[in-house]
Amino acid sequence: MTPHPPLVAAVDENWLQQAADRLPGAVLTRKPEWEALTLTVGGRLFGMYGADNLGRLILTMKGDPLENEALRQEFAEIVPGYYANKQHWNSVLLERATFSAERLGEMLEESYTLVFGRLTKKLQAELRDSR
Repeated sequence: MTPHPPLVAAVDENWLQQAADRLPGAVLTRKPEWEALTLTVGGRLFGMYGADNLGRLILTMKGDPLENEALRQEFAEIVPGYYANKQHWNSVLLERATFSAERLGEMLEESYTLVFGRLTKKLQAELRDSR
């Protein structure tokens, strides 16, 4: 099995923008006060890219609590969400990641789906129709 290149080399603002462009209503925004990029849908956060308190690049995403725990057990580079609810959010240490950018994209889409599903049906329809 060939190891994947570190995600820190693949995940950047361009990668995040491409991910946002594939998701109805997703918006990538720079948050200077957080020194981070955020991904939102309907004004609700579903991803945050930046550095943790040790300077490690991370991508923090929402997830199902049981799935989050399973991912943490399977991958040492997935840790409880940095500056987030530890049950509902995971952070991926991008420099240590052993899985592909495609798998990370799937995790980001799962985060989006969870947050999108919590929006009002009216807003969901508006976001879908705006494409």
